[in-house]
Amino acid sequence: MDGRDWHRIYKGFTYYQQPSVSSIHPPFIAQDGGRIQVTGENFLDNFYETHLSCKIGNTVGVATFINNTNVECLFKNIDLGREHEQHLQMSMNDVTYTALGKGSKIDVYYVTKMTPPSGVIEGGTQVTLSYRFCVNFLY
Repeated sequence: MDGRDWHRIYKGFTYYQQPSVSSIHPPFIAQDGGRIQVTGENFLDNFYETHLSCKIGNTVGVATFINNTNVECLFKNIDLGREHEQHLQMSMNDVTYTALGKGSKIDVYYVTKMTPPSGVIEGGTQVTLSYRFCVNFLY
């Protein structure tokens, strides 16, 4: 870069099309984590020097490649930061993430109450969950 020091870059620079997110199923996830299916375009796997990843807020999840248009993301303990709206973003290099858009919006919730708090192993206990969506307002 300075015109004097030269270093050979083996295999050069990798170019690829930026992925995009068109939909998320389900369009919500618990704050303590879960799995979601992501549909979009240009997802790559095993492409030289790429690493498929996904994030919500400040939390990076584990992305599992299904095909060029489908990825599964696994999240644990989502840190929402101070954002009002939450979006899922995808990356091929852990640096450049997809743009925020209508199809990338995701609602994050947390359980406030579970009644009853236990049940028999055999099953059959009806459980009622109360929840709230996490909406963090900017300060």
